[in-house]
Amino acid sequence: MCIKAIIVDDSWLEQEMIKGGVNWEKLNITICGTALNGRQGIELFQNLKPDLVIADIQMPGMDGIEMVRKIREMDDMVTVVFLSNYRNFEYAKSGYSLGVKEYILKQDIDSPETEKFFANLVKEIEGKKKDQTDEELEQYSQPVRMALQYLERHYYEKHLGVNEIAESVCLSPSRFRTVFKQEVGVSPNQYLGMVRLKKAEDLLKNTCMKTDDIADATGYVNGSYFGKIFRQKYGITPREFRDRGMK
Repeated sequence: MCIKAIIVDDSWLEQEMIKGGVNWEKLNITICGTALNGRQGIELFQNLKPDLVIADIQMPGMDGIEMVRKIREMDDMVTVVFLSNYRNFEYAKSGYSLGVKEYILKQDIDSPETEKFFANLVKEIEGKKKDQTDEELEQYSQPVRMALQYLERHYYEKHLGVNEIAESVCLSPSRFRTVFKQEVGVSPNQYLGMVRLKKAEDLLKNTCMKTDDIADATGYVNGSYFGKIFRQKYGITPREFRDRGMK
């Protein structure tokens, strides 16, 4: 389970220092975006929906405290860690009142203690995400829960269809279609299409993969068909979607 993180710091050099100070890949954390101030940070948060926000406190325009206050209005569960060049009890106190997980000095970013902190933090975030997923699945019957989990594991298989999914949950295809639509609100094929598009959207936002490779990785027969389906949903091509996300 990969943890998505964003870095918000008004210094490009210090952003690079944070990226290089911790072995994020080893910790299963992906830095999927950066911002130079609080306002950009809020926009980035809205676009990427990260699991972890790593932010400077003192920034021009909107500081880290105000940014986190705004983020908390949208998501009171996301994990936040503050970084600073200064020891300041009042800043730390303000952060903790907003549910900020830790206050780390930037000069300690490459220390063993910091890496250990983030390793423990990953376990905590993974547990929280699993609990949220389990809660979401509890509303469904066992066959539908099993089908949703099966879809999540096999969505990238190009020839995945209703018959295979129905067989995996020990129902006939016709009975499975009926039960699934009654509980989920859409047909199994519609839900599969939604999952594939969401996975493709994440790859467009967070990787440099070519469109054809994204199509292949998310279960589409080819890049042309993926582009057609994507445009029907979003009104723009995958490339236009990626270009807008980078601005």
